[in-house]
Amino acid sequence: MAPPFPFARLSRWSGWLFLAILSAGCAHGGASGVLGSGAARAKAPPEALRGEALLTETIRTPAARQSFLNPIRRLDVVAETPAGIEAAVSHAATLARSDAAYRPTRLEAAQIGLLYGDPQGRAFVETLGPRALAQGEPADQCPALALGRGPDDPSAARTALQGCFAALQGREDCGCRLLAENDRLLATASHFSYALGVSATLVDPAARQEMTLVAEERAVANRPDASVVWLLGFDGPKGALHLEPDGVAALAFLSEGPIRDPKWIGRHQAEGFRRGRVARRAFLRNAEGEERIVLVGFEAQELAERHAELVEPPPQLTAPVPPATPLLARSASPAELQAAR
Repeated sequence: MAPPFPFARLSRWSGWLFLAILSAGCAHGGASGVLGSGAARAKAPPEALRGEALLTETIRTPAARQSFLNPIRRLDVVAETPAGIEAAVSHAATLARSDAAYRPTRLEAAQIGLLYGDPQGRAFVETLGPRALAQGEPADQCPALALGRGPDDPSAARTALQGCFAALQGREDCGCRLLAENDRLLATASHFSYALGVSATLVDPAARQEMTLVAEERAVANRPDASVVWLLGFDGPKGALHLEPDGVAALAFLSEGPIRDPKWIGRHQAEGFRRGRVARRAFLRNAEGEERIVLVGFEAQELAERHAELVEPPPQLTAPVPPATPLLARSASPAELQAAR
């Protein structure tokens, strides 16, 4: 058996190598002002240095050593609509009885990027009993990844597909694909790719300034539906984008104060997967009415080709956020914000 891919160790150093590559990533002139108003040049407080721990995270349980059957050919276990869920569940059950569909060698979880790096993938690996994992199809347009559990294999597969369609919230032209069920992979390697690092573009529309940072999205401890995107520069963390499950976003710059006291509030929207990572847009304002845009996970070519479209907010992302809206950033403890699955 091939040795496990040292994802956690590589992610630590490749993350900082990626930062070095992006250190010159300021576009349209000096971009220090993009990092907030007033105190943008202030030195980040010591708490910022703890963000490095996010890049050294590992799976510390025996789950990382689990092995999975690897399909010989492409297995399309896809429900194009919710009405097709039962047919997909039946197809998965048929494949489970077919030894001819799989290679004789197995892959360990640590060799499968999506199962090792993504919070939902890790949850799948660490789940005991019948389990399944489903993803929006096509993945680059349909941002959903859902874990299913149940008393038996069909129930787990059904729950995963139902969760996937629920996450898509009725998006047109989106189906759901079963990626894995128990110890069987139901998709080829391309569906399990997971980028070790992705970029974030921070935009100040008024000043026409942009800054390129590295983005690391992590689930928040005890709040599985919420996440924090840490924005990292060459010299350390610059801030954090808090993502609420209802689409509200809060942006905090370390130069402006504590991570738990964001000055920029707005909305975010997932666009789809890019190399296993969710690409998303966030549009935010501060109390003075200044605007910031955060584009996370888009490839350089796509950014260049779609720049005007990506920085133009759709109507649903410009709706004001009620002042009384409870924000994860202000309710989570520092330990919860620092913790990652």
